[in-house]
Amino acid sequence: MLSLCGYFLITCLGITVTFHRLLAHRSYKLAKPVEYLFSLFGNLGCTGSSLGWTFVHRRHHRYADKPGDPHSPTVLGPIGAIIGDYSAEFNKWDVKDIVTDPFHRFMHRYYTAIVLAVPILLSLIDPLYAIHLFFIPVFFNTIASRMSNWIDHAAIFGSNKRSYTKDSSHNVWWWSYFTFGEGWHNNHHADPGNYRIGKKWWQFDPGKYVINTLILLRLARQTRSNRLSAYD
Repeated sequence: MLSLCGYFLITCLGITVTFHRLLAHRSYKLAKPVEYLFSLFGNLGCTGSSLGWTFVHRRHHRYADKPGDPHSPTVLGPIGAIIGDYSAEFNKWDVKDIVTDPFHRFMHRYYTAIVLAVPILLSLIDPLYAIHLFFIPVFFNTIASRMSNWIDHAAIFGSNKRSYTKDSSHNVWWWSYFTFGEGWHNNHHADPGNYRIGKKWWQFDPGKYVINTLILLRLARQTRSNRLSAYD
């Protein structure tokens, strides 16, 4: 149960809700204290700092399935997509909207130290906390992150016959159950500025449900473009 809680905190609140839909795409607005807390969870996922993750993901959309895409199976093959090509030099101008934020700069600068410090602190309380709240969730978050790069773009997992885009992204309904809605990947590439990746009511998207709840609690608010959308 603790492991599931840790996975939810890191992968759903940290990566899906905050890194992806908030920071990378600015698809809604979130109260700063909540943004910073959830960003900390995302940083602990060991798939990059908030700045680094956002930089890589924006490159993915800019060069989707073309040379320059850091994790496209079309360009790099299955293994290359899973491993990724992160050789591109970090360009602060690609994340200029968040690079000026002192919190995100701090998390980026001390990323490794923070990732090491948290499991050590948890171990001092109880080694089982470190195992269930950090190591197991991080293991599965890393798998989910790496495999998404392949599954969401490789033809073997889905057809592009009903694609909304010219790239190789497609919807993989069953993958959404492991990634809190990220399996509706062609929906996302067609409309990256909308936090509702599961556009239809029957498209399982826990990330959307969390954001809707945050909006109801007045901890978040929709952008104008999302208020004009009617996907739910």
